[in-house]
Amino acid sequence: MLLSEYRTKKSNSLNPIPTPDPDPEPGNAVDAGEYDTLADAIADVPVGGTLSIPAGSSAVQEEVTFDKDITVKGNGVTFEKPVIVSDANVTLDGVKIVASGTDASDKTVALKVSGTKPFLLKDSEVSGTTRTALSIMTSGDIVIEDNVFDAGNKSIYNMIEFSISNARDISNVTFKNNTFKGELKNNGVSLYNLAEGAKVNFVGNTFTDIDVSNNPIRLSNPKNVSATFNFKDTTYNFTSDVPNVDGYTGFMLLQDYSKSGSKQDFTKFTINFDNLVRGTKKLTEKGSGIDNVYYVYQDTKGILADGINDPVVSFK
Repeated sequence: MLLSEYRTKKSNSLNPIPTPDPDPEPGNAVDAGEYDTLADAIADVPVGGTLSIPAGSSAVQEEVTFDKDITVKGNGVTFEKPVIVSDANVTLDGVKIVASGTDASDKTVALKVSGTKPFLLKDSEVSGTTRTALSIMTSGDIVIEDNVFDAGNKSIYNMIEFSISNARDISNVTFKNNTFKGELKNNGVSLYNLAEGAKVNFVGNTFTDIDVSNNPIRLSNPKNVSATFNFKDTTYNFTSDVPNVDGYTGFMLLQDYSKSGSKQDFTKFTINFDNLVRGTKKLTEKGSGIDNVYYVYQDTKGILADGINDPVVSFK
């Protein structure tokens, strides 16, 4: 039984010949507590409708796919197996997603979003064990708002990866009022394939427990497009005040993973910092050591000297 033990799928016990439920009207909410399985409930939600999962429901222990436009009101329900969003305008509101990998190299993604439509994740929690918790590959508008991402003790390698394959280019992303906690094994948010003129906005986010060898933000530019990244009221903390001896300490890594003979052009990126704070210290310049805000790394050469392939950066 998926949900409340005392609620089962609708039936008519007075009629020996069961009659099907009428098709729900567009926009109507479907109460998942009245169904034996979540799949049955999803099937009854009209396009553009809402699926409401009762508070206190049992954890969902099978893979779930959302392939039509739908809003999911989770009320704290836990998904213990992968959640797939396949080319649909989906809102996940108030859910707990637990990655089910065996270690931080396991490629079992907790949430995978693909296609061309918008996606919204809000008031939710993500935790567990895996290489990548969230893989988002949609060209639609993306909003990640008021969530908690918990990496535990290096149980997750990368928390969120955007468009790591070139199937979809990211064009418009908003991160607002999210908390990243726990010690990641690598990076917090990684963005790869971007559309020309892409805009990525970070507002009011907090990154805690960052190892000095890792970075909250990692950017790449394999298609050499122009893009703008805005960071407002962003706070981050390292687990140590001593920077990494190899120079890998920084809020942001810009990584060119091109093979020899090609180059990712970061001079096409514009990055605006408005009230960037490490611990309690507001950062108003690129800085160095533990206060180094960003660095450029080329796989074939290592860390590049300041001024080589740097983005256009402003502070206020």
